[in-house]
Amino acid sequence: MKKRVISTIAGVIVLAIVMLCKSVYVFNFALTVICLIGIAEFYKAFLNKGFHPISLIGFVITLGVFLVNLKLFSPDTIKMFLIGIPPVLLFISFTWMIFSKGKHTVPDVIVTLFGIGYVPFLLLFLSLTRQLNHGEFLVWYIFGGAWVTDTFAYLIGRKFGKHHYTPISPNKTIEGAVAGIVFCAIFYGGYTYYLSHIGIEGLHMMVMAFVGILVSFISQIGDLSASAIKRFCEVKDFGKIMPGHGGVLDRFDSIMMISPFVYLLLQWMI
Repeated sequence: MKKRVISTIAGVIVLAIVMLCKSVYVFNFALTVICLIGIAEFYKAFLNKGFHPISLIGFVITLGVFLVNLKLFSPDTIKMFLIGIPPVLLFISFTWMIFSKGKHTVPDVIVTLFGIGYVPFLLLFLSLTRQLNHGEFLVWYIFGGAWVTDTFAYLIGRKFGKHHYTPISPNKTIEGAVAGIVFCAIFYGGYTYYLSHIGIEGLHMMVMAFVGILVSFISQIGDLSASAIKRFCEVKDFGKIMPGHGGVLDRFDSIMMISPFVYLLLQWMI
């Protein structure tokens, strides 16, 4: 418990420093580091199961995605990059497999590509949200939605939970899941009310409270999806970088899943 508390405090301090800088570039750099660690954890988990993902491809693509996202290139160049990367990535991966002299197989290519889609692609939407107008405030819809859901689902589930609903994560209960949804809706409504008082228009409190319900559900699916991957790979945690919490993916699994949804919704509403 002591290690968990210390690592939580350290994580909050690091996040606070990144957010207080109010720089998209600092945020993007920190997120790139998180993505590189995350995809390394993902591939390591599948190594434990006997797969041999082509890690180098995953690392290079992760760096490429976030370099392009720094807006150092024109919109047309970025568009061509995003359109061209899937077929090029498939070609490179299969070419690597073919000339690997049996070291890599088709399942290894699938794991390699899945890791790229699961880690850097999903987290890219967190960076895109930060780059929106008022993004330094809007990005908290993602962080807060995941953390509020996880915290209250754990606290209420531990205290009052009796009805377990999935073998993927046997300790999770319906009571905890409902509590996570309710408190996430309250957070979304309350935070939207706060934003309206500091001049950020276009978001309606009751609408966002309903959005909080959907976000909480997606957040919990993200958590269970990561649990399913860990069960398949027969690992307890993705990593040990955060004592008491596991690895980067153990902390960002819900954030990764809700980031695209929140980004697209905010793009539409604001």
